[in-house]
Amino acid sequence: MIPRAHPKPRQSALRVEGPFCCLWLLFCLCLFWGPSDPAWGTEEEKEADSLSQEAARDAWRCAGNACRGPLTLRGQSAFQFLRLSLIPVGVEPLPAGSWLVSATTTWTNRWAWKKNKYLVDAEVLRVGFAATYGLTDWLGLRIEVPFCVRGGGIMDGFIQGFHDAFGLGQAGRDQFPKDQFQITLWRKDGTQFALTSKDSGIGLEDMILSSQVRLTDGGSYLPQVMAVLHLKLPSGDQGDLYGSGSVDGGVSILLAKRIWKFFGYVSAQYTRFGGKQIAGIPMREDQISVLTALEYPWCDRVSLVVQELVNTGAARDFYQFSEASHEITFGAKVETIAGTVFELGLIENLFRFDNSPDFGVHFGLSRRF
Repeated sequence: MIPRAHPKPRQSALRVEGPFCCLWLLFCLCLFWGPSDPAWGTEEEKEADSLSQEAARDAWRCAGNACRGPLTLRGQSAFQFLRLSLIPVGVEPLPAGSWLVSATTTWTNRWAWKKNKYLVDAEVLRVGFAATYGLTDWLGLRIEVPFCVRGGGIMDGFIQGFHDAFGLGQAGRDQFPKDQFQITLWRKDGTQFALTSKDSGIGLEDMILSSQVRLTDGGSYLPQVMAVLHLKLPSGDQGDLYGSGSVDGGVSILLAKRIWKFFGYVSAQYTRFGGKQIAGIPMREDQISVLTALEYPWCDRVSLVVQELVNTGAARDFYQFSEASHEITFGAKVETIAGTVFELGLIENLFRFDNSPDFGVHFGLSRRF
């Protein structure tokens, strides 16, 4: 058994995480704050408010070949979440001069163990704040500032109980203490990279700039086509694995098509990475990502979504991390008030379990201005 370090009290981390969580809650409350009640004010104000609310509602109604779109969820697999990944954005129309502001939170449990090769035992909470501005009706600019909160978490007991209840194997989980934070990578040159409980806490990740262009709305036979360009800047700390330490660029094409009562989405992205290694592990310099999603508008305000993200292997030659990762998510998008959409999803890995999160929960909130 690999020795595990017991967590030590980290008062400084708690002082940072407390105000950070308060800021996140305040940001979400601001997004939830809807337009004024048209029951108040003069007749002109009532009419103006009613028209603005109706216009905001119309903007989110399913029309043409796209509805509310896939969940705004980046790749969460090991090594992938440090690098530029496919981001399903650009489906929703954004008129010129409008803003789309969003906050997303993704909480994942990660477990991978192969004796004397790698040990990944952690829970990661990723929080992203993004803003998109419509330069024209067909061109938008987007910036995302992500943060990462990592530690031992609280999911291990639930996951082990779930596995026991359904007769599933533990893959070595039961040989280690629950809710611990430990990442150890045995490099093939005999050296090691290790993060322990003293490395848990919060950190800024790499920022992402994007430009999204709607090429065509399609028609009865042709799909809506979007092109998205991404540029990731090395704002995160590479040594502590909050970032890759390189500038990455990617281009993606997203197709959206209405099929009877459903909306289908397919997005493919080619990414070129500036860095050649992470934690001393040689990485591939490019990657292909494919996202497929199916959306069903259950009612005027709720859409059910299932989507799968496939990424080609991240590492050049490092066991299962050199193989493709598969992440499937089941979720929903809900229009809470005019112009505001809440999304949630449950993440599960498929086929290869060491190179992707064991389980995860995703939340998102977006509002138009």
